[in-house]
Amino acid sequence: LTVGILIVAAVLLPLGWRLSKRADLSFTLIIPTCIAASQNVYLLFAAPGMTVSTLRFLIIINFLISLSSLAVLLASYSRRAAEYTLPARLAIRRALTFLGMCTVYGAATMVIFGAHPESAFASYRNLIAPAVFLLLGLLASPWTSETKYMRLLLLIGLGSVLFGFYEWSSPTFWQTADIRSLWEAKGIRVNTRGIPRNFYSSELIGGEQIRRMASGFADPVNFGTFLFAVMAAAWYLRSRVVLIMAAVGAALAVSKGVLLSTLVFIVVNTRYRHGRAMFVLACIAAAAVAGYFYVYAATASTGSTGAHVDGFLTGARELPSHPLGRGMGNVGVLANLFSEGADTGIVESAAGVILGQLGAPGVVIFGYFFGTLAFACTKLPRERSRIMALGLLTAFLANATFNEVAMSPNSCAPYFVMIGLLIGAERKPTADPGL
Repeated sequence: LTVGILIVAAVLLPLGWRLSKRADLSFTLIIPTCIAASQNVYLLFAAPGMTVSTLRFLIIINFLISLSSLAVLLASYSRRAAEYTLPARLAIRRALTFLGMCTVYGAATMVIFGAHPESAFASYRNLIAPAVFLLLGLLASPWTSETKYMRLLLLIGLGSVLFGFYEWSSPTFWQTADIRSLWEAKGIRVNTRGIPRNFYSSELIGGEQIRRMASGFADPVNFGTFLFAVMAAAWYLRSRVVLIMAAVGAALAVSKGVLLSTLVFIVVNTRYRHGRAMFVLACIAAAAVAGYFYVYAATASTGSTGAHVDGFLTGARELPSHPLGRGMGNVGVLANLFSEGADTGIVESAAGVILGQLGAPGVVIFGYFFGTLAFACTKLPRERSRIMALGLLTAFLANATFNEVAMSPNSCAPYFVMIGLLIGAERKPTADPGL
């Protein structure tokens, strides 16, 4: 607890000072992502001597830092509201409204349906993560350069890919580092090779499951989701080298989420950069590529692809029988990790988990949040910012439909911080981005 307090204080004190000076907050905003990109590596050395409760506390330290930073920024907002653009103020109000609705209804379902408190909190953290990071970007936007934040993100991305090459090319790296002990301390099973099961592709490639790049995330799924944010930032800043490096890393991570996100981003880009005919062709081509890959994955997969799709479909099918949901913390991977969970088969899909936990009210609450956010993105005057913000949002939603990890703070933080900064910078006289 003492270490956690010191870590949070080490972030909040400089944040308060920089706020008083109206200085750029890019470094503060990137800290949670920096922690996520390295957390499982440094925990390898500390985990053997920790209790389970201490380990779980350190696992969420980046989110606690984010919540603490948000509290500091909100405390100063009322005094400085005039410094924000109108779109930023509207987006802040809507994000806070969403947080209120999600908190009240989620807590009510936890009590009504008897969810385990630890499981409910873990689920709640994922449910509110997009709004928390959006608010961080929005509230920091008057004094923070979106391009500086993205440059920091590119540095972390480049470092993560280089470390990924090292661990991926070392066949026994994770076994030597004893990742089994860390994962078992978290309550997660490993395979017979002594590493997490998702370190190998679910699809048979060349007749066998291949080892996936995991980098400092020690999780190929989280790593792949992060790398798409890096790819988008590299596109925005016109950094071809980092874009290529991140794309190679995503390929070696065998990330289906990156493929889906890239297809969606290309469609959004075509919508604003080319005529209607090209947009229609891009939609058809993207659907064809996605369809081909789904057929291939379904026939060559060991079961993971079907679980991602079934998680969403099961959540949708449960709505008529459970219109109010099964309760926050009673559905999904986290429910199974922290408690008995609900035996519904709703796993591996963030959208399915929302449907399963919160039911029809959850559809309204999240529809309000993402719908109003999408509308704000479409109104950005600069074409490149509009493509970036809307591309990130739609790519996230597409990924979250079939990927429960997409809602994790470790995955979604850079997406929504960048969207918040872009909305907040709508009328800021910035130069055209470039490296």
